[in-house]
Amino acid sequence: MVISNIFRYLILILSLVVVLALGVTSCGDQEGSETTPSSNSSNNQATTTNNQTGSTYPTDWVKHDPGGNTKCSDGSSFSFFSRDAVKDKVLLFFQGGGACWSEYTCNTLSTYKATVSENDDPTDWKNGIFDFGNKVNPFADWTIVFVPYCTADVHIGAAIGNYSGEVLHHQGRANSQSALNYIFNKHSEASEFFVTGSSAGSIGASFYAGVIANKFPDVSITLFNDGSGGLVTNDNIDLMTILGATNGIPSWVC
Repeated sequence: MVISNIFRYLILILSLVVVLALGVTSCGDQEGSETTPSSNSSNNQATTTNNQTGSTYPTDWVKHDPGGNTKCSDGSSFSFFSRDAVKDKVLLFFQGGGACWSEYTCNTLSTYKATVSENDDPTDWKNGIFDFGNKVNPFADWTIVFVPYCTADVHIGAAIGNYSGEVLHHQGRANSQSALNYIFNKHSEASEFFVTGSSAGSIGASFYAGVIANKFPDVSITLFNDGSGGLVTNDNIDLMTILGATNGIPSWVC
């Protein structure tokens, strides 16, 4: 399978060819973009009204608090969001952001986001694929599942890092799987998936598009990466082991 070769390449060297998205979002890492806070209660609908003309479906986002093993890097609760529309077309989006794997990258540079905040609620994200009022947006009527990024592990980690006393929970795998479980349970009859992400999210998208393909081998799946980049370590840092990204990898990836 061609798509599995892409993931084998990802897992072995954690590198992807840079692909520039046309209109995926106005900015890949939207941690600081304007949003409207949603309630902290599980599966609570965000308060939006659909006075737009692009989509014939409601534009409400629903916040999900999956609990269990899900967690952000600072130990706080993880949440993801969904917008229900056409049932047989599902877009899965992985948010971008920074990653870290050492005392310097985690404590000094500190480029990662440690929790899911009100700024990660996509309610007021009105650009690119999130502009449901845009008649030329091909995804205006699609169901969308939005996976925030708060684990500094490009969405695929499964480890607890201790960087000179600074403990980080690299639990991107559990967080992402909770969103996938939601899709598998609620949209098992979907005939088309579009999996995408920006920056760190594009690496997560690459991995989980394969997971979806493994779950639904007969459906149409499109993977689109925005702003990926390769990480060169000169063989002196094992990023995959540090982040726990090799733990529980499906057999078809290896």
